[in-house]
Amino acid sequence: MNLSYLELAIGTVNPTEYDYPEPLILHDACLYHNRARIPFSIINEEHWHFYKTFTCRYKILQVHLHAPRKNAIDESAIKTQVEKLMNFLELPVLIEIMPSPEYHYACPEISPDVPIVLDISHAHIWARGNETSTQKYVQRLLPHANCIHLSYNDGYRDTHDLIPQDS
Repeated sequence: MNLSYLELAIGTVNPTEYDYPEPLILHDACLYHNRARIPFSIINEEHWHFYKTFTCRYKILQVHLHAPRKNAIDESAIKTQVEKLMNFLELPVLIEIMPSPEYHYACPEISPDVPIVLDISHAHIWARGNETSTQKYVQRLLPHANCIHLSYNDGYRDTHDLIPQDS
């Protein structure tokens, strides 16, 4: 397929014992060891060591993490934690905008102060499927985005569908 890199993402079992082609992008808590998913977030620093070991083994381009839940961390601490994780991993760390209001960076009015992954399908959920509103959200956030995730949904659920030809 002439792809430039492979993204290991959640939703797929990505065993650490497998020999992956390089380069890679790690998306959220994507790694499994002995059939158990290894937790990973900007909040819990004790989980960072396992991912650091993996990033030393492979050529990793960047790491994408879901924005944390609002009840787990104050928004003012997110930037500090992202910087700490970037320094620890010695890699770019991007925070993905989220489709649900219980998460930070999960509404059209966000003003991200961290590098973000702009998930177009999440913006589509904010817009409740309205294409014009989705485009406005994307245009507003695009200058802040370091990466874009593309998939399709009905505007209500994050189904990760293929993008229809006529879209």
